[in-house]
Amino acid sequence: DLAASVALSLASPRMTEPGRRLFAVLGRLPHGLARADLAAVMPTEGLEAARALRRTGLVLRDAARLRMLAPIREHAAAEPLGDAERDALVAHLGALADALPALGEEPSDRAAARRAREELANIEAVLALAPPITDPAWLSHSGWRWVRVGDTRQVVGAVRPALEAYRAAHGQFERAVRADPGNAELQRDL
Repeated sequence: DLAASVALSLASPRMTEPGRRLFAVLGRLPHGLARADLAAVMPTEGLEAARALRRTGLVLRDAARLRMLAPIREHAAAEPLGDAERDALVAHLGALADALPALGEEPSDRAAARRAREELANIEAVLALAPPITDPAWLSHSGWRWVRVGDTRQVVGAVRPALEAYRAAHGQFERAVRADPGNAELQRDL
């Protein structure tokens, strides 16, 4: 039984608390986590956490990314995600989303835009994790991140995911307008 096997791995003496937290993080990332991003998500304990997951066999052997098989990732997604890890994910992958160009624009940083396209599935998953914030400026910024994701999906011909991203953007802009109904810029964004 897979659930029992995962539970045994998590309870193993080879598992650490940072490893359990990284396990929960990886459950939110459909494309896994690039090893280069490990320090951004878990600055002080990332390497230790990754070693614990490798020792217990919960991640696949991959030189570039920490990945899980889909059934294991489903178990990891059910694990509680700490606020610190959630905030680090949202900050890091949100910053990558900021590198995506709007439709018809050239990216200001081609390398960052290429990196963001590689992480698009993770960006979408993590933007949806953002805590409920009522600050209109933050909501507007979040809406524009979703627009950039939708534009990128549209460029590659992924119409349904583009539409879902645009709907998420619209929701963020609506919340921003509700929080500050007299703001003309937010009205225009909506």
